[in-house]
Amino acid sequence: MTGMDFSIVIVNYNTRELLKDCLRSIYRSGEDEIYEVVVVDNNSSDGSAEMVRDEFPRTRLIINESNLGFAGGCNKGITLSRGRYIILLNSDTEMLPRSLERLKVFLDSERAGPETGIIGCRILNPDGSLQFSVGKFPSLWSTVTDMLRPCHKRKYCLAGYDTAHEADWVTGAFIAIDRRVVEDVGGFDERFFMYYEEVDWCLRAKKRGWKVFYFPHVSIIHKTPHAAKKHNISLKVAQEVRRSHLYYFRKNHRTLSFISLSAATLVLLSIDVLKWYTAFYIDKKVRQDRLARCRSLLANVWRTFLELSRCRMGPVKTGNIPK
Repeated sequence: MTGMDFSIVIVNYNTRELLKDCLRSIYRSGEDEIYEVVVVDNNSSDGSAEMVRDEFPRTRLIINESNLGFAGGCNKGITLSRGRYIILLNSDTEMLPRSLERLKVFLDSERAGPETGIIGCRILNPDGSLQFSVGKFPSLWSTVTDMLRPCHKRKYCLAGYDTAHEADWVTGAFIAIDRRVVEDVGGFDERFFMYYEEVDWCLRAKKRGWKVFYFPHVSIIHKTPHAAKKHNISLKVAQEVRRSHLYYFRKNHRTLSFISLSAATLVLLSIDVLKWYTAFYIDKKVRQDRLARCRSLLANVWRTFLELSRCRMGPVKTGNIPK
């Protein structure tokens, strides 16, 4: 272990230009002596790895032979990192000036306290508006009611972003972790391919006595948040969101809650199928596309329910990281 403060781990999959902007924003901070940057490329086909190698030679580049997902990629980067704190940063973000300096001051202060193990920051949209990034651990009731809310407000707390405070969980677009937490709790559960892995991780850390903190004096720009989209996200992403959603409940809640959430999800998707089936006032092609999408999601949720119902929840799968 070196005296380095931060290891910034970025998992990339086919986001070459966004990744380039992200790396530029980090390196122009001028705080070279306190951080390293580790890029984990999940078998991209858009020249991302070549771009990092040619334009950012100081970056440690890890190239996976297959797409390990966000959780698997993060775990690989964490395993090979050296900093006292690990910052997981999305490739579609830009770090604002003095962010690392301010974070270091906070972490070294008495205010942070020795049990503060996970820290999130203020996240902004490209136009400077606030992006929701802090949440409470989902209950069955909050999750079902979330399904009826606008997409960009689901899961998140909608207030309290101006002051530093303890939280249940913070979003994985930017998440700083004390290395002691990794040594104690382990890495991400790789059964989450993407989405909900940070919620699960924060829950595991809190059960071990660590605190999760939101710190608004560090800011990043997040360009393409999933929560800001709806029908235009890919079918694959929509399927993974629902699969991770159900897996989180299967793992962390009683069986009855998992069954109830699965049933509620199936009912709401069935209503969507009926809505688009009868929406004759919509352009025919649009209606058919939406209908096919809803049917595919419905079938995927049913398969996921059957799969998770049959499996036993074994030890957390964290790649080469203990636990």
